[in-house]
Amino acid sequence: MKKFLDIFIMLSNNLYAGNLSNKDVKNFIDNAETCEHLAGEITGMGDARQREVTKGVNKYCERAKRQQKRLLIKYKADPDVMAELKKWNEIFGTVE
Repeated sequence: MKKFLDIFIMLSNNLYAGNLSNKDVKNFIDNAETCEHLAGEITGMGDARQREVTKGVNKYCERAKRQQKRLLIKYKADPDVMAELKKWNEIFGTVE
C-alpha cells in the first residue's frame, strides 16, 4: 500500500507541475525574473554601469514580453500557466 501511495504522490506532483515545467514557460520566467532584477538596479545615474544595466533591461524585458504574447496564445486553456504569465503584466506595463 505504501508503494502505491508513493507512486500516486509522485504522479500527482508531475501532473500538478503540468505546463509550468515546460521549457518555453521556464525560459519566459527566467527572462522575466532577470528583467525585474535588472530594472531594480537602475539608479538614474548616467555612468557606464547604468548604461549596461539599461541594455540588459531592454534585452531581457523585450524578450520576455515577446515570449509572454506567444505563450498567452499557446497556453490559453491552461489556467496555471495563464496566471503565471499574467502576474508579470505589472512589471512589463501591459494590460490584460
